[in-house]
Parts: sequence; C-alpha cells; structure tokens
Amino acid sequence: MKSRLERIIEKLPNQEVELSAQKVELGIVDEISKQLTQSEQILKKIQSEKNDFLELDKIYKKAESDIAKLLKIYSANKKNSSSFYKEMNKNFNSLYKSAKEIGLDVTSLPAYKDYLQLRKNIDNAIDNNQSNWALVAKYS
Repeated sequence: MKSRLERIIEKLPNQEVELSAQKVELGIVDEISKQLTQSEQILKKIQSEKNDFLELDKIYKKAESDIAKLLKIYSANKKNSSSFYKEMNKNFNSLYKSAKEIGLDVTSLPAYKDYLQLRKNIDNAIDNNQSNWALVAKYS
C-alpha cells in the first residue's frame, strides 16, 4: 500500500501538465487581446483615410465631367477647322483659276501671301487642337 505522500507525489505531474495547459490558454488569451488592439488600430487608420478616398472620388467625378466637356469643345473645334480649311482651299482655288485665266502668276498677288499665312494659321490651329485633346484623351 502506498503512503499518503506517494499518492500526493503521483498527482503532482498531472497538476504540472494541467498548469502547462493553463499557461497555453493564457498565452492564447493574451494573443487575442493583442490582436483586438491591433484590429482597433487598423480600423481607426482606415476610417481616418476615408476622407482621402471621398475627396479623390469627388475629384475623379469632376474630371470625368470636365473631360466630357473638353471632348465636345475638341469635336466642335475640329469640325469648325475642317469646314474653314475646305472653304479656304475653295477660295484659293477660285483665286488661282481666275489669276490663270487672265495670265497672272498667283504667287505674285498679295492675296497669295495672305493665303499662305492663313493656311499656316489654320494648320497650327488644327495641330494645337489635336495636341490639346492628346493631353486628356488618355484619361477618357
């Protein structure tokens, strides 16, 4: 028969194991508590950044609206330039034909010099309109 002391000693290892299990549980509790604190920090950070996202959304919507307006302006300018170019060439062709009929060299007429400047101006206008659109077309 075992003495009372021996019976107590036999039970001690079991109690140590139980204490180890309690330590593990306590470690998990501590880890969960730490994660709760971290999650609160993450939530706070994301909430504080919400205004940045809202502001960017507002800017983006305005930019979309502005691009739509610029597309209309670009299209109108392109149409007007094209019409003007055709009319300008029609007038020059008439001038050239009339000068030829009366035996004049069209390049000697002051209107020819004006026509060259006019053509240069409209070519520059068309190029500028195209480059203006190229600045924003990548966003549409």
